[in-house]
Amino acid sequence: MNLLIQRTTILPLLIGLALACFELLPQVQAVSPAPDGCYPNFTTAEGCNALQSLTTGAGNTALDWRSLFFDTTGSFNTGVGGGALALNTADDNTAVGAAALLLNTTGSDNTAVGTDALVNNHSGTNNTAIGSFALFSNTTGNLNTANGLSALFSNTTGGFNTAQGGDALVANTTGAGNTAIGTGALSQNIIGNTNTALGSLPVVKSQAITISTLGTVVKLPNRILSASATSYIPPRISLALVGKPLLAETQF
Repeated sequence: MNLLIQRTTILPLLIGLALACFELLPQVQAVSPAPDGCYPNFTTAEGCNALQSLTTGAGNTALDWRSLFFDTTGSFNTGVGGGALALNTADDNTAVGAAALLLNTTGSDNTAVGTDALVNNHSGTNNTAIGSFALFSNTTGNLNTANGLSALFSNTTGGFNTAQGGDALVANTTGAGNTAIGTGALSQNIIGNTNTALGSLPVVKSQAITISTLGTVVKLPNRILSASATSYIPPRISLALVGKPLLAETQF
């Protein structure tokens, strides 16, 4: 009981002391000259014509030449880098890097980190591009994740794709539901759907699963072809070395 009384008594005192310290901070530790770029509605703008058109949008941060230039009512956007989110009018986008999300207009909840990441996106939503030129060509595709240099570079309208590694799914345009992990994984896939690749393999068929480095497995709709087998194997996932005995076999 005594401990509870002490807590309820001390806590308000600590809060009051902290607030008093904040009151003193501008007088005691203020930088000189005072920082500029702070505007109403939690807005920060620094750089030539950054947030030039803003009217009622709130919680935006624009740093560098013409970042968030056309934003008027869009809120909670962050543009860091020359031209980042320059045409944006939507909400909840984050662009870090020169020309990141440059042409985005109505797409929301996108994250682009790297030069020209998601540069051509205009209405696609919920995309994440990390790495220079990641999701470079995306226009209306949704829910894509690209991590690596030029990952999902050619994707335009394809959705629900995941590319981890440089040039992973680099040629994909309209294919959807693909997962590529590894440098160049699924690099030759263009319109194929629901492929999964682990390692550097340019699979082009739809509904395929490939495992690289130690071996290769290609899953077709009704059968699987193993790299070490001489005939088709009933549906199951196999991991094998080329020309070597089967290392592992798991029922699909």
